[in-house]
Amino acid sequence: MNMIRWPERKRRMEAGLEDAWKMAGHVPEDPGLRETFEQLPRAPIRLLVGPLNKDINQGGLLRIGEAFRIERIDFNPERDGAVDMSGHRGTKHRLNWRWIELDQALAEAIKDGYHPVALSLTERAVSFDRFDWPFPLALVVGAELDGVPVEIEARCEATVAIPLYGLVQSLNVACATGIVLQNAVSQYARSHPDFTPARRASQRLL
Repeated sequence: MNMIRWPERKRRMEAGLEDAWKMAGHVPEDPGLRETFEQLPRAPIRLLVGPLNKDINQGGLLRIGEAFRIERIDFNPERDGAVDMSGHRGTKHRLNWRWIELDQALAEAIKDGYHPVALSLTERAVSFDRFDWPFPLALVVGAELDGVPVEIEARCEATVAIPLYGLVQSLNVACATGIVLQNAVSQYARSHPDFTPARRASQRLL
């Protein structure tokens, strides 16, 4: 079997994406960004992901994590071993991520000085947009219906949730994580002027 080494696979993948972009008539707005991107600082945030029960969220969470330039995502392996990275759209090999049991990932984060905060609708939860985010941050998320396991939430310093205004009482985990990360990263950026968007389009918004 002809095995192509990862650097060559990565080069071909990025070349293919670039060709597709040009064929669609797009003009690169940020020339040279891919070459310098790895030098940009990342927000000191680890995303700790418990069993999702819907593995399709794995790829979506990778895309969201890279959209906000966080440090890493730790995925708890699904009980049935399911893997679905179909939503990553080119971010899978840029953002650091790994498979690790949630309780172990949490223990490591605490040992490394990260402040664990659970995203879960429980009695002690406060609104995410009124929360003073601590950094470095370990944001813990879980399945849509079950949320963060009780024993894991108990080890977190705080719990946040998203106020909703309709009959639906919970959001898809990827959607909820995106909303909360945007708030946390924005708060971090306000106190760290060197942390700015990589893309010019987002820079203009600020």
